[in-house]
Amino acid sequence: MSDFPIERLHEVAIGRTRDPKDKTKITALENLVGDLSSEQLREVRKAYVDRYFVDPEHHLRSFDVYQELPPLRLDPDLLIDLLGILNKSDIDHDVSYVGQLLEKARKGTLTEQDRREYYSLLPRIGLWDSPARKPSENQNVDSYERRLRLRAWGKASDVGFDAALKEIESGFPTSTIKLDTVRHKNIAVIASSHGAQWQELVDWALGMIDAGYTLQIFTPFGRPLAIQRDSMLVREPPTEAVAVSLGLPGVGLGAPLRLDPLRLPRQTLDALLGNAVGADRFDANQFGAVYLAGGLGFNEDVAVTSPKSADDVAHANIVATPHIAQMMSNAVQHRLPIIALCHGPTLLACLDIEIDGKREKLVKGVEVAALPALEPMVHAQGKLEPQFSFYTWKTHDILAEAGAIVDEQTDLQDMTIVKTGVRDGLYLATGPGPQTALNLINATIYAINKRWNNV
Repeated sequence: MSDFPIERLHEVAIGRTRDPKDKTKITALENLVGDLSSEQLREVRKAYVDRYFVDPEHHLRSFDVYQELPPLRLDPDLLIDLLGILNKSDIDHDVSYVGQLLEKARKGTLTEQDRREYYSLLPRIGLWDSPARKPSENQNVDSYERRLRLRAWGKASDVGFDAALKEIESGFPTSTIKLDTVRHKNIAVIASSHGAQWQELVDWALGMIDAGYTLQIFTPFGRPLAIQRDSMLVREPPTEAVAVSLGLPGVGLGAPLRLDPLRLPRQTLDALLGNAVGADRFDANQFGAVYLAGGLGFNEDVAVTSPKSADDVAHANIVATPHIAQMMSNAVQHRLPIIALCHGPTLLACLDIEIDGKREKLVKGVEVAALPALEPMVHAQGKLEPQFSFYTWKTHDILAEAGAIVDEQTDLQDMTIVKTGVRDGLYLATGPGPQTALNLINATIYAINKRWNNV
């Protein structure tokens, strides 16, 4: 694809006219990428990123610096058509693949390999599932990537998309949890099926795998994890640097180039994503630590937030879903180190610890870092997925109510900071956002070594 007109694609992706419904973009984009295969499109996207440091989908969605103002955003109906054109080959592949698996499910011939492939594919789609909660106005808050696959699936099958996925999942053989390393080298990872964050999971995970650790992902109900799509699309730090120079926080939107899913070793990612099982399968005797991957979906199905009351929607109650609550209760009893970042630390506010016969909050008196209140700003810039944009609660308030020592200003000033603490032999390490993931590698290894007397 060396002869592909990258500059022309950039003009179409980033260019705006006075008409946010300007449909000439549709023809222009179709002429450029409409006939490309999935493999060809991947090469084009990589070339685009090499030139502009940003994935073209970010530019279409008006997610890059200088695109924050509402007049620069495309009409939602036009945008979804453009995203459908840009991602057509992948959408067609996904729909065909789901159809093939549905046939195998009905024949009773699904294999464990089928399960691994399916569980590694769905996260790469993005937010593939129906939102965990619906806004009171009952508007459609499905992600764009889900809407596009619903649209394509509806043309190919009379079975509902969600019904097809659940039928497939019910037909898989039970996954085997294979842990060939010693206990302290095994780490349980909790991730959301409604929106984990790519860098928060993968940046840390690749480092831990390179260090010789075995990772096992657990989701609340045993479904595949989901990934915020924006977090998988490259938006290299130079664009973050521009944001900071303009007085805007570098919010970690998008993936750094080193974490481009199109360039990372696919076999490693397949092994990581494809082994996810339900939290009810967790056995604390097999693991040396727990990692809470965070992401906007974390407070949808892992540690679920809701308004304090009908009269107080500015503050939140938080409750761990049943299997997660049991999993973490066992982890605390075994004094497994817990490492968390972004929204992940909110689960710590749900946990109790028993010390000398007295039960109290795990984070009482412990310094904890968590995501600063950036969601309102990101929402105002049009960069928050619609299913997350009608509510927001401050992570620091939730933790402070549980007795944690929090400092939102410190976390905002240094999004790479790691804060640590110990409660009765249980080591904690926390960070405020995706930028912390790399630093949490050493913090994780340190906590594990301290807990299991390896230093």
